[in-house]
Amino acid sequence: MSDDDLQLLRRYRRGSPFQAVFGTYLFLAFLGSGVAMLVIAFDPGSYRKAGLLLPLMAAVLLGLAIFTGMRLARMPRSWLRVNRALAGGIPKQLVSGTLQEIAPGARPGIRYVLDTKQVDVALPYWNEIMTDTNLGMRAQSAHAVTGGKVTLHLLPLLPGHQPLLLRAEYHDSQPVRVATAPLSEQDHETFRKSASFVRVFVWSLAGIFVIVGLAMPPLLLVAAILVLIGFIPAPNSRAMKQATHKRTVSGVVDEALTFRLLQGAAGTRGSSVSMATKYSYRVGGTLYQVSDGDIQAEPGQRVTLELLDGGASGLTPLSFRIDAPH
Repeated sequence: MSDDDLQLLRRYRRGSPFQAVFGTYLFLAFLGSGVAMLVIAFDPGSYRKAGLLLPLMAAVLLGLAIFTGMRLARMPRSWLRVNRALAGGIPKQLVSGTLQEIAPGARPGIRYVLDTKQVDVALPYWNEIMTDTNLGMRAQSAHAVTGGKVTLHLLPLLPGHQPLLLRAEYHDSQPVRVATAPLSEQDHETFRKSASFVRVFVWSLAGIFVIVGLAMPPLLLVAAILVLIGFIPAPNSRAMKQATHKRTVSGVVDEALTFRLLQGAAGTRGSSVSMATKYSYRVGGTLYQVSDGDIQAEPGQRVTLELLDGGASGLTPLSFRIDAPH
């Protein structure tokens, strides 16, 4: 594997302890609240007042606890496989052919049709590489420059699961220009706003549980744990704050992927949660995320991305623009 491939895997391994801690907090919160709700539901007085609502809430919380626990149970196996790949024990595979079609896969990920062969792959950022490559965020749409030769660099992390797509080389694509420059104060401010997303989302979710908990006190435990989770720093926050340079990537879009997900936002009237559209673009074989609120580019258009270079912590999007055709 190349140095870029190894760096990608190291970033996932670096963030896995944070995922484990976050998942454990959620598991305990759902389990404790579900058990408490179940105990209250069997109290005759509570049952007469609430009817089937308390058993139903208990079932939902216990179901969430089981779901979270099953995902936690998958993590050790994935960690071992990533460590083995970093040690050279899992060779990557190359699959080449003429790209006929690209589309969202049957599972979270992307499906390529090379000649007559269908290849389902997991994506960096969007699939859960440290738990199960078959899980993750499903793409809403996928478009690419078709008709040319493409080589997929695949890493089969888990037997029987879709492989991780490390790179996708479009052989007819134009060369990419990469440059570095010092960070400005505006760049740091952009990162600070981006880094607050998880905290705003978690605290907004805690506020919902507080409101519901006024009628069902066991849910206040979930709200309290979510508030504590909001204070946990992200695994790469310190490295990103200490970053001094940004990377500028200019090239032609080979792939354009669209996703829809919940977005936390902080404003003058408080926090809110809504659905947002996110874009990822493949430029020069590498898949990049872009910052919030960017306009959509199409395959074949030339674009310029500015990214905060966090070293081992990876790249964080700062700005994105579509360049005028030459």
